[in-house]
Amino acid sequence: MIRPFALPSFCLTALLPLAAQAPQVLSSSSGPGTRHPVVALDADAVAWVAMPASGRELYVAATDGSPPVQLTTGANVRVGHGTFDQWSPISISDDGNVLAYWNPQGVHVLDRQANTDTVVSSAFLLAFPRLAGDGSRLVYQDNDPITGDHEVFLVDSAGTNPPVQLTQNSGAGRRLPFLRGDQVLFQKPVGAQMELFVYDLVTSTLGPALTSGSGGGNRHGRFTPAGDAVVYEAVVGDEQTAMVLDLATMTATAIGGGSSGARMPQGDGDGQVVLQSTVTMPAVELYDPTIATVSAGSRGGNRLPSLDRHGQLIAWQEEFQGQLEVFVLRRAWPAMVSTYGTAGTPSTGSVQVFDYEERLDLHLGVDTQLGSVGAVFALGFQQTNLPVNGAPGNSQLVIPVASLFLLTDPQGDAEIAIRLSPNLLGFGFAAQFAVLDTPANAAGIVTSQGLAVLIR
Repeated sequence: MIRPFALPSFCLTALLPLAAQAPQVLSSSSGPGTRHPVVALDADAVAWVAMPASGRELYVAATDGSPPVQLTTGANVRVGHGTFDQWSPISISDDGNVLAYWNPQGVHVLDRQANTDTVVSSAFLLAFPRLAGDGSRLVYQDNDPITGDHEVFLVDSAGTNPPVQLTQNSGAGRRLPFLRGDQVLFQKPVGAQMELFVYDLVTSTLGPALTSGSGGGNRHGRFTPAGDAVVYEAVVGDEQTAMVLDLATMTATAIGGGSSGARMPQGDGDGQVVLQSTVTMPAVELYDPTIATVSAGSRGGNRLPSLDRHGQLIAWQEEFQGQLEVFVLRRAWPAMVSTYGTAGTPSTGSVQVFDYEERLDLHLGVDTQLGSVGAVFALGFQQTNLPVNGAPGNSQLVIPVASLFLLTDPQGDAEIAIRLSPNLLGFGFAAQFAVLDTPANAAGIVTSQGLAVLIR
């Protein structure tokens, strides 16, 4: 078990003035209809549809202040029923480079790097394509040529092989498939109610219903980024309610509802969920784990929220100057961490550094086989390489401006958590751990590699 330690706020937050981040409008003059913004899990990329003239086109933008880019011309992107729908007609790969949409010609895969736009299926009626995280394949719904039912199909993003029909005899209504890893989540009716199912692409098998008693209407089900939970909506007490189903325990938890309308929930990789609520007026609410309203809105209508892997970026649509536009809230920028220098040799095992992000925090840690020992975390803005007296093979790799003493856990691990902020874009620093190891050398100190951090 790793024991987290919070870095004192003076180490980072006192170094720069940190103003509260406000939502920004990402699009303008988008025309009638819905925008359906989707956020790439691991890139600063938000895609949406807009109607600059007589037809809908696909747009993408970063949130760093650069202008939006129009990706299609004359595509006439379909969104579902007329100009408005709830389930997004587009999807985006985790790295933001591959997008999928559909129009009268069929299902398209647009590769931004290769500058290609490929029709991979002739399906054009409520296709709602959903890409895999790596952009290599996608699922969509289409009519079964024999029964006429909406069914789930799988096709590769290059369109080199014909689509494969995954489901049969699914009955009425939409399937709204969602692909994550080798699992395809979709809905189909069970009696008079709509329930969620998973099709396993490895074994080519359909599992039993994940949900029961969910009521009428759509479930709008999505996997979380790791595929370990399903976020959906169900009818609870005559009210559409956002739910989270833990796939390990098969435990469903209600997290929020409203007086009317769909919740359209989406979860990140760290247990946060965004949804729209109509308790007072449509809003995008972040459960973390308590409700924080991101936008209460000034008029009615769907917000259709989307968020990245750690909930650091939230996008939604909202009325602005008489049209629906794309809004974003940048809660934090991700961090790029690299190592430099060489770690010393402890009396047993090794000293290794690690890092990961969770919600708005960057975690920096050290892993040893020394058990519970003292350790020091040092942070500064200048790298160096100075030998440590009495500790051959160990180096001081950062000139510290702040340090923190901590204890490793029984497994010899410790970590600190640094709160990230959108105001820290472009901010960099260096850090290093040192652990106390009396048998290792005369100084009784073993140093780790250095960590170079850039908020990107």
